[in-house]
Amino acid sequence: MENANINNDVNVIHDFLANAAKKFEARLLTACRQNDKPAALGALDELINVSQVKRLSEGVIAALSNEATVPTYLLSTLSIQEACDVLTRTADEDLRFSTGVVVAHKTYAITRLLQFELKRQSVIAAEGDQVAVNRLLIGLHNHDHKLFMTWHSHPGGGVSSITPSAIDLDFHRRLEIGNYPVIGVIVNRQGYVRFFSYRRPFRVSIYGKGMEAIDEQHCIFKLSKSGSIQI
Repeated sequence: MENANINNDVNVIHDFLANAAKKFEARLLTACRQNDKPAALGALDELINVSQVKRLSEGVIAALSNEATVPTYLLSTLSIQEACDVLTRTADEDLRFSTGVVVAHKTYAITRLLQFELKRQSVIAAEGDQVAVNRLLIGLHNHDHKLFMTWHSHPGGGVSSITPSAIDLDFHRRLEIGNYPVIGVIVNRQGYVRFFSYRRPFRVSIYGKGMEAIDEQHCIFKLSKSGSIQI
């Protein structure tokens, strides 16, 4: 609906400016034919003003159109459960990336969890090896894929334990500066899941059963059951 509303506004603005330009062009032509210099100068000034407004409005419209399409990430409850199983397999924190398919403009279907070597791993932290991370990103680029999500686990239970840390937010700040279309996911061993970014707005669309929304404003969910889903 947002895109439709903006398109309607764009059409209204374009029609108004186009009609105004035609009106002042006609006045200018009439004044020139009548050799009415003051009227011609007045019509020319109005025509210049309309042209300036048109240029400004086109810039504003372009900015609004870009903002209107909020990136949307599509996942299934099964894929989220599988990712949680992998990330909470041991007592240590773990870290993964995700890629997927661009199904529409700024709409990404998450299809695969990606593993890479870790520089360090403990019950309170996990850090990817920079060489391994760079190798993975280059590999994605070479296969015309993109990084869409980072996943990691946090110790503890409850909603408070999946709050992004300063380190998490700084990492995503750098990814957003690099213009990666990526958001983060934090999970814990009680089945809580939180999607986050540094500042970039986003939406998450989850297909299937097995999850409940806890706090949609902060994109927090909970898996209905712990452990792998049996099909």
